[in-house]
Amino acid sequence: MLDHRPNKDHLRTIQALGAYALPSAKDESFESIILGKIPTLGLKKPASELPIEFCELVISIWTKCDHEEYV
Repeated sequence: MLDHRPNKDHLRTIQALGAYALPSAKDESFESIILGKIPTLGLKKPASELPIEFCELVISIWTKCDHEEYV
């Protein structure tokens, strides 16, 4: 999940997200939000839940962007 890149000449997606932050939290990039949550994802749950929790995290960031009208 963290090693994805659109092509070999592009930053990894997680690295590219370092350039973006919510207007209400300009000091915390999307990259740092995701990397900060990774250690707690899947705790006390089956490993099969990890991809679901990761997707829920990304969706929560997307939802916050929508609420702040950050497009």
